[in-house]
Amino acid sequence: MPCRNVVELRNRLQVELLYSCGMRLSETLKLKVCDVDLSQRSVRINGKRGEVRMLPLLSSAVQALNSYLPLRRLLLRGKDEDWLLLGKTTGRPLSEMAIYPVLRKLRKRLQLKRHLHPHLFRHSIAVHLLQRGADVRHVQEFLGHASIDTTKIYLRMVPGWLKEDYDLAMPHIAVMDTTI
Repeated sequence: MPCRNVVELRNRLQVELLYSCGMRLSETLKLKVCDVDLSQRSVRINGKRGEVRMLPLLSSAVQALNSYLPLRRLLLRGKDEDWLLLGKTTGRPLSEMAIYPVLRKLRKRLQLKRHLHPHLFRHSIAVHLLQRGADVRHVQEFLGHASIDTTKIYLRMVPGWLKEDYDLAMPHIAVMDTTI
């Protein structure tokens, strides 16, 4: 469904960043326009514990950015402080609660039974990457997890052969948690 206005473009962009970049909700809200490098198709994330990581932008995220950025100024109220996602009434950085009506509307439109929440998109990209053969350590770095144990949780949702390959390649880690 095409977006009809700058708010819908912003919402589409935020959902795209949550999924395709595996970003935490708080990370999307801290983004500034200067964190995005469209020429390099990358975004700089200021994550938990002050860590900074560079992530690639999928073509769908680039498309969402290209649609939103030229109209972003329509949301400004006062001085432009470079925040990427702006609230429609305040012109200030988007609030954490603003995503929930968007997700309810998306759930209804897609006729989903399961409730959508921001972190579900992060879980989904992690599982999708692992299902497609991504190395668990790359997924750990991509998500900005401090511990491999946090990332290993996603292995529960991938085919058994991947878990077996992982156990063979990383026996010292596999021994630490036998619940997978």
